[in-house]
Amino acid sequence: MPSILGPLKRSETGVALILQLSLAVLVQTASFRLYDGIQPSYLEDAFGLSSQCLQALNSTLNCDRKTASNAASGPDNFAWDTQNMTDLCTPACHESLTTWLSVVDIQCDSETMIGSGGVNTLAKIVPTMWNDGYDLACLQSSSSDWCYLESQTWQGADYIRYSPDACDNADAADNPAYCEDPTWTSQNMTTDMMKITKMYNESTVCSECFIKMWRQRLMSPNLPGGDFGQYLVNQYRDIQEHCSTSLPATTYATSLLVATATTAATSAATTTAAAFTCSGQLVLPGAILYCNDLTDTYNVSTGAAIHATGDTACQFDKPICLPLPCELDTIYHFPSCEDLAARYSTEDHNVTLTQFLSWNPYIQGSCGYLNAAQRVCTSAPGGTYNATAAIYAPTAAGSYFTTASPAQPTQPGATTDCGLYYQVASGDTCNSIALRFGITFSELQQLNVDITDTCSNLWLGYDICVAPVTAAPLSTDGRCGPSFGHSTCTGTSFGDCCNLDGWCGSTFDYCGADTCISGSCDQAAGATSDGTCGPDHGYTTCNNPSFGSCCSVYGYCGSGSDFCGAGKCYSGSCEADVGGPSINGECGPNFAGNKTCTGTQFGSCCSVAGYCGSTADYCGAGNCYSGACE
Repeated sequence: MPSILGPLKRSETGVALILQLSLAVLVQTASFRLYDGIQPSYLEDAFGLSSQCLQALNSTLNCDRKTASNAASGPDNFAWDTQNMTDLCTPACHESLTTWLSVVDIQCDSETMIGSGGVNTLAKIVPTMWNDGYDLACLQSSSSDWCYLESQTWQGADYIRYSPDACDNADAADNPAYCEDPTWTSQNMTTDMMKITKMYNESTVCSECFIKMWRQRLMSPNLPGGDFGQYLVNQYRDIQEHCSTSLPATTYATSLLVATATTAATSAATTTAAAFTCSGQLVLPGAILYCNDLTDTYNVSTGAAIHATGDTACQFDKPICLPLPCELDTIYHFPSCEDLAARYSTEDHNVTLTQFLSWNPYIQGSCGYLNAAQRVCTSAPGGTYNATAAIYAPTAAGSYFTTASPAQPTQPGATTDCGLYYQVASGDTCNSIALRFGITFSELQQLNVDITDTCSNLWLGYDICVAPVTAAPLSTDGRCGPSFGHSTCTGTSFGDCCNLDGWCGSTFDYCGADTCISGSCDQAAGATSDGTCGPDHGYTTCNNPSFGSCCSVYGYCGSGSDFCGAGKCYSGSCEADVGGPSINGECGPNFAGNKTCTGTQFGSCCSVAGYCGSTADYCGAGNCYSGACE
C-alpha cells in the first residue's frame, strides 16, 4: 500500500469498540452476533446504553465472521487474497450490514457510549465502522476486479524533499534563495512537492481502482480532520484534473464523536468559546506521535488514544484529554475479553468482565475476537484504593421486567422468576451482595430459598438471584417497551406482542422472532429443524419438542444425561452440577455442588464443616455430615 495512504488507514489495532439473528442464507455466509455470550447487564454497565439500543447493536450479521471482523478493524491491517474477498463480499453480508446500521440508527437514536477523556462516541459508530470496512475491502472495478487486491501491488515514492545539504555549498553565492529565509529547513515542502500525482506513475494514479479507492477513503468516517484531511481532499481534486476524470466525493458529514465541554457565559458583546475540562492527562499538540508512541508515553490503551484524538492514526492538532495512566499489556493471537479478564485476575483479586470492559471501554475489535498488537489496561486507570475491608454503598434495587437467563450453573433454590442473576465471587457475603443490589438479606433469602440464616452456603462461581421480575405496567396507548416505561402489551386490546419499534400488535410484524421484544413472541424462528443446535449451527436452539430440550456441547438436541448432564449441556434445560464425588476435598451443602466424599482420595466422611476425611474429626458422632459416619 502506498505510503501516502497510511494516514488514511485505521491504526494498526483497528477502530475502537468493541466492540453480531438468523441462519446462514448462503453457503459461504455464517451468522453471528457481535456480543454473543456476554450477559446484557455487563454491556449495559460497561457501555451505558439502553437495553433497546444494545439489542439493536447485537443484531445478527450474515457475514463470514473472520473477514468481516478484519475489515471492520481496518482492511489495511491484514493481507487479503481472493478467497478472503469471496468469503466476505456477499449480497447477504452487504444487506445485513446495511440493515444493522439502519436499525441501530433508529433504536439508539443519539445514545452515546461511555467515554474517557471527556469524549463519547455515538452508539452507531459500531455498525458504521463495520460498513466502512466492508465498503473499502469489497470495492470493485467496472470489470469486477477487486480493487483492494490490486492496491496491495501498488508501488509509490515518498514526498519529494530538499537535500539536507542544499544550503551547504562551498560558495554561499551558489546557495538557493530560500537559504536566506531563517524559517526554512530541509524538512520544508512546497505544495508541488507533495502532489500525489508525482509519487506514482500515470498508469497507476489514473487507474480506475486507484481513483475509486481514494474516493472511498475520503467518504470514510475515519478521514483525518484538520489540515491533513484537507490535503487529502485537495489531492483527489488534483488526481481528477490530472487524469481528466470526474467522480465527485462527499466527505462523511456526521461526527461520531461527542465532546463533553463546559461553555462559558455569553454576553451581548462577546462570546467565549467552550472551555475544555480534563480530569485525566491533558496533552498539548507537539511532536508527531502515532498510536503506539502515545499509548507508551502516557500509559493509556490503544482504544483510549484513538478515541481521545478522534483519529485512527492518533494524530491531533488541538489539546486532548487522555485517561489517567494504567498498567499496560500488548495482546496477541486474538484473545476474547473473557480470556483477558481471566488472565489479569490474581489470587487476591478476580477481574470480572465488567471491570475489564470499564478499564477498556474502547477496546479494538469484537469481544469474541479482539485485534492483535493493541495495548490494553490490565488495571483501573489511575489505580485503585486497596481498603482493608470491602466497602459497599447501599444502592436502590433495580426494576427488571423480563425473566433473566442465568449463566450455568445456578445455585439450587434460586427462584425461576428472576430478573437479575449475580455470580458469587471470592470474598462475597450475603450482606455485601444485598447491599450491592439494594435489597435486604431477608429479600435475598426469599429469592434464594436454600441460603441458610448464617449464609454459610454461598456457592463460589454459581449464580444466585438478586432481583425479582417486576410486573410491567399495561400499555394505555399502544406504545410499549423500554422507551415507553417498559409498558407491556399482554392483557391489552392493542395486541399480545411488543416489537422493536415500541408498538403493540398481534401479527408477524409484531410477534416475529426477529422483531418481537416481549409478549407472545414467536419462538419457532431460531429453533432447530433438523436436531442440530448451538454456535456451530447458527445458534439454533432446542425449542422444537421433536428433538429434546437440551443442546449438547457437541451441537445436537436431545434429552437425558448425555445431552442435559453437567459438563455435557450447552443450552436448554441443563442439569446443575450438583452431587457426585468431591474433586478438591470440599463437600456438603456449604460448598459448590454439594459433593460427597465416598470413593475419593480425600476420605470417606464429609464433616459438618464441609471437608472430607477419615478420622474421628470427620466420621465421629456429631462431626460427620455424610458418608461412613460412626
